[in-house]
Amino acid sequence: MVRFPGFSDMATGKEAVSRRLVNRLQLILIVLSRQESAAVRSSYLPAPHTESSALCQFSPAGLTIPCPVLFRRELPSRGNFIPDKARYGNAGSFCAIFLRMIENLVIFDWSGTLSPDAVRFAEDGNLRRELQRSGLAALGAATPETFWNGIVNPTWEEGSTTAAGYAEMIVQRIRAVFSPAVPDDRIRASAARFVDSYLTHSAIDGRWRPVLQQLGEDPSVVTIIATDHYAEATGYLVRFLGEMNIPAVPLKDTSDAPSPFVVANSADLGAHKADRAFWETIRNSLGLEAVRRVVVVDDFGFNEETGDSYGERQKVETRKEATLALLGGVFGVPASFVPFMWERSGSSGQDKKICGALIARASGEIERYLSEG
Repeated sequence: MVRFPGFSDMATGKEAVSRRLVNRLQLILIVLSRQESAAVRSSYLPAPHTESSALCQFSPAGLTIPCPVLFRRELPSRGNFIPDKARYGNAGSFCAIFLRMIENLVIFDWSGTLSPDAVRFAEDGNLRRELQRSGLAALGAATPETFWNGIVNPTWEEGSTTAAGYAEMIVQRIRAVFSPAVPDDRIRASAARFVDSYLTHSAIDGRWRPVLQQLGEDPSVVTIIATDHYAEATGYLVRFLGEMNIPAVPLKDTSDAPSPFVVANSADLGAHKADRAFWETIRNSLGLEAVRRVVVVDDFGFNEETGDSYGERQKVETRKEATLALLGGVFGVPASFVPFMWERSGSSGQDKKICGALIARASGEIERYLSEG
């Protein structure tokens, strides 16, 4: 049996301590399984008792996990944990077990922040091409104005706070307003092509990778990708992070598969980021009642295309003020804001340079905030 330091003094074997209490103490047990790589193996040095096949027992929650444990020679200065990586079974996969003391909450926006390309997708010239390519133009949504005013803006509230999805919103509006006589399967095929192209173009900019990986390695940090979006976006976001070797789970799945990266989508939570319920759900689901620092990296819709009502400047300012105030109220500490706002130059190459400079600046700001005592 492997004993976790810090727990034996808090609870005896006779005490039944719920997972909820463990969360309140800011302690999270993470079990992640994936293929073991040579790079990962080489970064963890075995201690003398590496080959032990002892059971890892998480005493307060009564959770026992059978796996041989690899120990690190040096433990981090904060957070109580001994097991860090474990080989598991004949398939060559490993279990990563972290006992985390969460002190810092870092929150990233997705569209326009982690993914500048997501908003560039909606620029007039590109959007016209995508409407043609997907088949939506032939069904009546041939111009950006028609697309925003006839499809997106009227359905945004429902589409971004329910499980219906972006494609379903498009189907409903095409059927009701533009092409009621067209067979459903044709409308659905066009909507699916458009949504897949949009979300595929919304990948996370690779220049964020260093700071994201650094956050994932810090046992005091949990990182939330918080987005007002459609239901389909959750799966794409988890996939994009996975492609960067950053394991993430949707908020709704954290009880079964905890992770240092969590995707919180308004469509899954039933509320927008400017709503108190959004942040209370995150706090309660992850047991984040006692974080010491909250850092927010966001554009609050500033970077959205002009036809998208979400990006209207007054709405952006109102959303920013409401969200930062809510974060302070829900988590009990003032939120530090790292802005990620940029004006289009009209040149994709110049915009890429601007975004690169913003990413570097934001990464530095995050590191500075977290290094403050």
